Amino acid sequence: MIVYDYYRIFYYVGKYKTFTKAAKVLKNSQSNITRSIKNLENELGCQLFIRSHQGVKFTPEGEELFQHVAIAYEHLQVAENQILKNRALQTGSLSIGITETALHTLLISKLEQFHELYPQIKIHIYNYSTLEAIDALKKGLVNIAVVTTPFQAKKPLKYTIVQSFEEILIAGEKYKDLKNKKIHFKELLNYPMIGLNKDTITYQFYNDLFIKNHLSYQIDIEVASANQILPLVSHNLGLAFIPKVFIENDISSNKIYQIPLENDIPHRQICMIKNTEYPLPLAALKFEEMILS
Repeated sequence: MIVYDYYRIFYYVGKYKTFTKAAKVLKNSQSNITRSIKNLENELGCQLFIRSHQGVKFTPEGEELFQHVAIAYEHLQVAENQILKNRALQTGSLSIGITETALHTLLISKLEQFHELYPQIKIHIYNYSTLEAIDALKKGLVNIAVVTTPFQAKKPLKYTIVQSFEEILIAGEKYKDLKNKKIHFKELLNYPMIGLNKDTITYQFYNDLFIKNHLSYQIDIEVASANQILPLVSHNLGLAFIPKVFIENDISSNKIYQIPLENDIPHRQICMIKNTEYPLPLAALKFEEMILS
């Protein structure tokens, strides 16, 4: 098999039409350049250049070979340059499947930090439920998923707990008197409840929690996303469980009231999941490092 470096040298000699310039560009000696071209000609069994005092010109065989070598070598240069840019994070993309809670609790600040460091990286954010994000990760549609517990992740998925978060019960002006006493889950059956639909992990979490307390978790107004809960609560359509980080500003401005509970709500976790069947691109590896730092 012909040594690849012979073709590289042939490309530069053919490009500059002189052994001297090719040697200078390649930072090699002219004697080595000459020897390599001679070896290539011997391997191919034909003369590739006609030498003269003014430089070299192609033989018909050399001209034909150069047309093919130039295409291949220039494609390789483009690929090398692209890889070098990717390594320097001057280009590339990052795709993330996230839940709303993960976005508001953790990722907003991390995304801001990542974008400042690597502004050339294109970021694709997909707003999913936990189950949808895991499914997208299994299919290779996203590089990583950042979701909320509880969930099941079997191999080849691998997850890491990143952060815990607290959920609280909230109400609007109509039910503000409830903030003056602790109430039990069973008392919530007397009030309209707002919550995520039955296909979500959050619904399953509260349904299981109520069952442990020998109660049935009843939702009067189902919503598709956590962002829809707050305006409904503020307009007195019902009570709702929500991550505390969602409403800290609203509580401080007395728009929303936290209702104390006799029952404990276990803390949930934000987890980062990756699919070990798919190697992470460099941009995703850097973002993973940032999340785990």
